[in-house]
Order: sequence, then structure tokens, then C-alpha cells
Amino acid sequence: MCATWPQRSGKPAGNSKISGTGEEIMVKTATFEALLEDAVPDGKGGYIFTLEGKSYTLKDKDEVRGIAESHGYIIIY
Repeated sequence: MCATWPQRSGKPAGNSKISGTGEEIMVKTATFEALLEDAVPDGKGGYIFTLEGKSYTLKDKDEVRGIAESHGYIIIY
């Protein structure tokens, strides 16, 4: 089995592929710090966070972890 992990600074890596069994598996990874950078203040005490084209309103920046996991990301701390 062979894995390729793209090197990208500051953004989710995404789109890594693992092959060797006749099928490809998409592995999406992101650093927690990179995700936090994308949570911007909304001017009302919360944050707007956008991932894969979908925007979320957050009360706390720590909510990005659950959202990224619901999109299938593996979070790297």
C-alpha cells in the first residue's frame, strides 16, 4: 500500500489518495491551527467558519473540530 501526503502550509491538506487494493480512498487531513485561522469574527461575538464551500456560524472557535470531523477530516494537533 502506498500513501501520498501533500505538503501544504496553513490549509487543510485534503485530496490525499491511498491505493493498492484496486480502489482509492480519499483521506482528508487538516491541522487544528489551520482550521482556526479560517474562523473569522462575525462582529456579534461569534465566528463565521467556511469549509468546503459551506459556512457555519459558531459561538466558540473550538466548534471547528466537530465540523471538520463531520466533513470526514482527520484533525492533526
